Amino acid sequence: MVTGAAIAIGLLASGLSIPQLFLVVAIMNAVVTFYIFKLVPEFLMRFFVWALVHSIYRLRIDGIEMHSTNRPVFARLQPPQFC
Repeated sequence: MVTGAAIAIGLLASGLSIPQLFLVVAIMNAVVTFYIFKLVPEFLMRFFVWALVHSIYRLRIDGIEMHSTNRPVFARLQPPQFC
């Protein structure tokens, strides 16, 4: 966090505006993300599977209004309801 703050201070001191700073940080984040995905391809596959599962299924919690330490809250996956 200290390094990120120092980089932000340096970029702002060099004349960048706040939106330009966010753009630079987003580009740096994308570069690091692609480097990690190239280094460990399993993370890319896990991300695709996670995105697919979370776009198809949603988590529905039954009994949340009766939640206490004595009663469990049951969670189950249900396919989306298309109208």
